[in-house]
Amino acid sequence: MGKNVSLNKITVLAIFSFLAITCITFFKSALELEDAEQAYYSQWLRWGYDD
Repeated sequence: MGKNVSLNKITVLAIFSFLAITCITFFKSALELEDAEQAYYSQWLRWGYDD
């Protein structure tokens, strides 16, 4: 019984850490995309101000 419980904890921890890494990677790429969009729009705004 004790062995089974520790195995379950390890499995849950493994799944949790895998999900955490996936989420962090996703949010990092989403933030980078946001930065790129921000740069794109600020470029347009600069052109608008140049007029």
